[in-house]
Amino acid sequence: MRDALPRFLIASALLLLSYTAAFAGSFRFTGAAHDLDSGELLYREEHLIELNGKGDYSRGEVSYVDGRGQLIAVKALVFEGQELAPEVSYRDLRDGSSFTLAKEQQAMELNQLNKGVLSLSRIELPLDELVVIDAGFDRMVQKYWHDLEQGAALDFEFFAPTRGKFVSFEIQRIKINETQVQFKVRPQNWLFNLLVEPLFLVYERSSRRLQEYRGLTNIAMYERGKVLDGYYRARISYFYPERSEENTVDDDGADTMGTENKEEAP
Repeated sequence: MRDALPRFLIASALLLLSYTAAFAGSFRFTGAAHDLDSGELLYREEHLIELNGKGDYSRGEVSYVDGRGQLIAVKALVFEGQELAPEVSYRDLRDGSSFTLAKEQQAMELNQLNKGVLSLSRIELPLDELVVIDAGFDRMVQKYWHDLEQGAALDFEFFAPTRGKFVSFEIQRIKINETQVQFKVRPQNWLFNLLVEPLFLVYERSSRRLQEYRGLTNIAMYERGKVLDGYYRARISYFYPERSEENTVDDDGADTMGTENKEEAP
C-alpha cells in the first residue's frame, strides 16, 4: 500500500468546504489543482454537498477529473450526527484501490483494498481529544472560527488511513488582512515536523470559505499508465457559484496576503 506521510489526508479533508445555508437542499462548487512547481493543471474536483433541514452538512460527493476530462477517482461522505468525523468511502479508478472508514462506538473500522488484497482493522478513538476525520477538517475550522481567526492555536487528532492510526496536528493563523486569513497546519510530532512540509490554507473572512490550498494532495501521481507511490503537490483554487475562475487569489496567493500575525487596520 502506498504509505505517504499523513499530511496528504489533510488535503482530502479540504475537499468538502464551508458554504453558509439556512435551508435544506444542495449546492455544487469546483476546485482546480495546479502543480506547485510547473503550474500545470493536474486535475479538477467537482463537489456536491447535501444539507439537512438545519442547513448542516448531511452528505457529500467528490469527483476527480484529470486534464483530459477522464474521471480518475470518487469519494462519498456521510456527515449526519458526526460533522467532524464523517464516514468516508474513496476509490481510485485508475488502479482500483479503495478504502472505507466508519465509526463504530468508540472505535474506527477501516477497510482497505490495494492490489486486490483486502485488509480490515479497528482503531480505538483517542480519549478526551478533538477527533477529526477527512472533510471534518473544514467543519472543525468553522466550529472554532472565532478563536482561530483571533490567532489561537488548535490541536487535533486526525485519522490517517494509510497508517491506520491517529496523528496529532496543529492549526494556527499566520497571516490576516481585511478580506482573507491564512492558516498553517503542521504535525505536532517533532520528527514529522522536520520531515513534512506544512500545509497552507487561505480562507475568505466574510464567507469563511476556503479559497486556496497549498501542499500535498490526496491524489496519487500517475505516469505512463501507472499509479505511483507519491502524491501530487499542488495549489488548489476553489470556485463557488458566484466566483468565476477569473476572480482568484493573487498569483502569489497566500505568500502575498500581507500582515503576518496581526490584523491590518480597516
